Amino acid sequence: MKTHSFRELRIISAIILSAFIWGYVTYSQATPTNTSTAISAKITDASQIVSIAATNALSFATIRQIHFDQQMLFSTVRIQGSYTNSATTVSGTAFVYRYDLGTNQVAMFLVTNKHVVKGVDRAKLTFVKNTGGKPDFDTHESVSLRGLSGCFFGHPDQSVDIAIMPLWPLLTQIKQLTGFYVRPLGKEFEMTAAYAEHMRANEQVAFFGYPLGVFDTKHNLPLVRRGYTASPVGIDFEGQKVFLIDAAVFPGSSGSPVMIETHIDESGTTNPTEIRWRFVGVITAALEITDEGRVLSREVPTALEQYVTIKRPMNLGVVTKAERVTETIEAFLRKFGLKK
Repeated sequence: MKTHSFRELRIISAIILSAFIWGYVTYSQATPTNTSTAISAKITDASQIVSIAATNALSFATIRQIHFDQQMLFSTVRIQGSYTNSATTVSGTAFVYRYDLGTNQVAMFLVTNKHVVKGVDRAKLTFVKNTGGKPDFDTHESVSLRGLSGCFFGHPDQSVDIAIMPLWPLLTQIKQLTGFYVRPLGKEFEMTAAYAEHMRANEQVAFFGYPLGVFDTKHNLPLVRRGYTASPVGIDFEGQKVFLIDAAVFPGSSGSPVMIETHIDESGTTNPTEIRWRFVGVITAALEITDEGRVLSREVPTALEQYVTIKRPMNLGVVTKAERVTETIEAFLRKFGLKK
């Protein structure tokens, strides 16, 4: 999770992942008897990126508004990894996003921040098993990747901290198209500009992820946290495609999808009996304030003075707007000739 000082208004990381080379994948099942197989997941042509929607519907049915927050528990994925030649561990959040290509074809992506996967070599993604169309909380399906940072495609603008990884090549090769219980987000839930005009400056938000690596390990479920918009969703904060939320955003929350829960429909009409959820963005950073404390070295016979810097969270999170996710996906699809 990135953090930034109070005076730092350049809040988006200037990282670009230009290389797009798939590494190797290991598939294992969290059962009493673990099996593991190493396979290559290199993309060789565009046909590996898309899938027929009918096949996809078996295990990747789209989220519905009914019990939306419960379904979102199966949209997020915890990224657990390590850097090359380092014992430092990485814990971040990603989520599954479905993009409709038309003509009964869909593409599925894992979405997170560039800084979450930058330099990460080995990583593990764990899903809840799909048994008969229902989540099997006692069995978890894990996919281990090597060369993770090379598996992701970044937004072409270096300052936009969004990265995506196509899922179909991976799932096809491990032959687990129906093995994972996942409920992906889709463009139909994205907050449009017209919709944002009706939003108040202080709307309630929910975000799903793994703060400080904390989650329900038995059931492989993320935590759901609440907050409020601290800047209007419909206005680009500091001229960037971001807005701020008033919430405690901890390391590990980077990549968390942020949703607004509202009673307002697309026309601006308020219906108190109907709740609508809208995907508004991805947590990218947190703002901090720095205190400088003065420490005197009394035991040493010199005038040496030392200072210690203490960082405190401001409980303000930076959210990159949802439209940046769509932009990244469409740039990727154009790269492979799947979109003009």
